[in-house]
Amino acid sequence: KNAAGFGVDYQRPVMGVTVSGHLDGNYADGQYTSTTDPTVSDASFIMNGRVAVSDIRLGDTTGRMQLAFWVRNLADEQHAFLKNYNAALGTYGIFNEPRTFGVEARVKY
Repeated sequence: KNAAGFGVDYQRPVMGVTVSGHLDGNYADGQYTSTTDPTVSDASFIMNGRVAVSDIRLGDTTGRMQLAFWVRNLADEQHAFLKNYNAALGTYGIFNEPRTFGVEARVKY
């Protein structure tokens, strides 16, 4: 019945580099995942984030580097995005991905 989302971005030059951040979130009420089953999935609220340092000089060249750290499902929220009923299995669910994170580096010449 209800769904909402938001996103916030921030960027600022600091000591010759650019620091930026991003945060987003998405909310959804539970929903029917099948037209033939009255079972409703769980409500969810997932947040993601990213922090980056850009415009890092690479020696005397014109090249620049960006280092970033990102995370998906920041709060490690767990919900069944699909719930269903099967006569042989009973009620079962498929859950969302757990918190994941990573680091990335980009180089421009």
